[in-house]
Amino acid sequence: MRLTILAAALVLSACGGSGTPEADDAIAADPGASETAVDGAAADVAEPTDVLLGTLCYRYEDDAVTEGLEIEVAESGAVTGYHFGTIHDEAAAYFAAFETELTGGQFGDTDEVTFQTYTEVDGDTQTGEETWTITTDGAKITAFEDGGTLTPFSCEELLFSIWPPIEE
Repeated sequence: MRLTILAAALVLSACGGSGTPEADDAIAADPGASETAVDGAAADVAEPTDVLLGTLCYRYEDDAVTEGLEIEVAESGAVTGYHFGTIHDEAAAYFAAFETELTGGQFGDTDEVTFQTYTEVDGDTQTGEETWTITTDGAKITAFEDGGTLTPFSCEELLFSIWPPIEE
């Protein structure tokens, strides 16, 4: 949806106008206006805050978790990904690795994407749904208000920064 709006705006600007002199004059006076808004109908389309396309990677680490997120954003706005990491509590001698496959995501008018999830942790398999807030500045599971925000990270180094090779 966001890309369609962007493409339409580029086509209109390349053509030199919207097609009606009144709309062109109003848009020239207020570049943020749209022909729909000029015609009196409410323009109910949110402008994207960030342009996200291709493969994006994020990382987070604190005393209890080290995690990574790799997502793929298609031009259509479809989003898939892989969230993985380790949960570590050295004092309690607890360590667990988790892997979550994220599918079926779609960017809409906000930075939130809801995924179908398939998670494996400690030999247990769980399925469900997660909503993430994803921007160029970071990514976060929306339900975890107190959780950390994963920050942009090199995709080439992400896997080994979470699960370094074990030297024998």
